[in-house]
Amino acid sequence: MVNKPSLTSELSKQARRQLGLSQRDVIDGTGLPSYKLKQWEARGLDINVADVQALRAFYVERAEALGLNFDDIEARFNAGTEQPTAEATAARGLERMGFLISAKTSPEVIDQLMADMEASDDRIGEIVKATIQTSVFGDLSGDTETQVRELFGHLAANYLRFRCLQGRNLVAPTRDEAQTVGDYLASWVKTTGVAHVIDEEPALADVE
Repeated sequence: MVNKPSLTSELSKQARRQLGLSQRDVIDGTGLPSYKLKQWEARGLDINVADVQALRAFYVERAEALGLNFDDIEARFNAGTEQPTAEATAARGLERMGFLISAKTSPEVIDQLMADMEASDDRIGEIVKATIQTSVFGDLSGDTETQVRELFGHLAANYLRFRCLQGRNLVAPTRDEAQTVGDYLASWVKTTGVAHVIDEEPALADVE
């Protein structure tokens, strides 16, 4: 039986701070999908033993490159960390409630949907910081309108991905010219390349 490495999400954040690493540095150095590291550190998302081992090995290597010992970093962290009571652990668990993922959704599809959601989140973060530009008549400029449409597109795509993870596809396939708003949505999904959210993927059948 393989013992689970003793790296926790809090220790990961502490190690990054002491080693001068950003989340992007760790993601690039380990190949771990960005959503996994970000949600593990922020909300306690479960990750598998192989991912934890890869993270620990990366921290050990970076510490050695700086003339440090990762075991010392871990020991200082553990010495200053009070072990939570069962009541505190239960309360923290309630604060970190997530959402159920359909058992019919394959791990590969889950990884892609979560990665795509993370990419859309990053782009949304960029767009909302953009300065509004107006035309000579005071209405939104063409560039700003384009950004707003892109923003709403990412928001809509992430909602469709979220529901897809739960096993429900809200978009029905259509091959003809759009006759309904739903048909138009399906055409938009295909045009923009939002993956796995049309209800024709056998691995993502709707959950009763």
